[in-house]
Amino acid sequence: MHSILKIVTITRYSQLAVALVALAVAAGQMDGQVELPAPESEPEEEVGTTPSSELTPGAPGQLRPDEGSPVAGGNPVTFPEFGIGRHFLLSGSLNAGYDDNVNLVPGGSPSWYVNPTANFRYQFGSARLAMDLLTGGGINYYFDHPGGRDYDPIVYLQFSLADKVGPRLTIDLSTTLAYQSQPEFGAELGANRFLGNYFRTDDKLGAHYRLSPRWSSVTRYFLSAVEYENSAASVHDRLQHTFSEQLRYLWRPTTTLSGEYRVALNESQAAEGESTTQSLIVGAEESFSPRLRASLRSGVQFRLSGNNGQRFSPYVESSL
Repeated sequence: MHSILKIVTITRYSQLAVALVALAVAAGQMDGQVELPAPESEPEEEVGTTPSSELTPGAPGQLRPDEGSPVAGGNPVTFPEFGIGRHFLLSGSLNAGYDDNVNLVPGGSPSWYVNPTANFRYQFGSARLAMDLLTGGGINYYFDHPGGRDYDPIVYLQFSLADKVGPRLTIDLSTTLAYQSQPEFGAELGANRFLGNYFRTDDKLGAHYRLSPRWSSVTRYFLSAVEYENSAASVHDRLQHTFSEQLRYLWRPTTTLSGEYRVALNESQAAEGESTTQSLIVGAEESFSPRLRASLRSGVQFRLSGNNGQRFSPYVESSL
């Protein structure tokens, strides 16, 4: 089996992401100096977003049900905010607490800890271009050194960019880079227990096209990768490419129906080796208010693995 590190390295993607961020910030500077005309669109297509969380750049922009969006049927992804000008933010925090199982082992590994952090955020939004950059870092220092473990580092960069190319088309990209030790239980890749320090990246590129007042399409590409520093944990190194095409229909002013085809190409050092997963998904989204939206999606997945053969499984996803 070829090592996943020979196929791709996190460092390479980190350099690419940093280059994209630099180009986007430069574009933001130019956009701020030359006022770009707003794309020609009907008043009902004006986007209304909610303020985003300090630690989550470009929090999901909830749209008023009667205002539409850049794509018909609502905005299914995260966009940074348009029309907000420039904003800079420096912040820091100091937290302390007690963890009864730092190393996530059956016998427990308790310790008191302290967690200092520092963050920098830059936001820019014109009528056409919007971006959100958040970077920072910190440590968790353990006073009792459980299992010889003194501290956990975390350094991260999150960046999102959206460009209204035309009245019907919006392009967006986002990237998350992190170096840390604590497992990410909400992430699809990686282990669910402590295995030492690791790098991870999640990158997305999407095109949102309004076909008509009720129909829209969303084309996406996702890249996710995890690489552990400890060679003993390299069996959990993962690389995943995902392509998806979604068709959305605005059934009612507050209800959107969708259908999606998705294919994921997985490379792993684990025993299952390489695999391909294809999914057919249908769903519905309901907007109750500008800040409250619920969705339910279900379908079927077909997984083909070089070592485990073929397998069908149901797919269910809900959010509120």
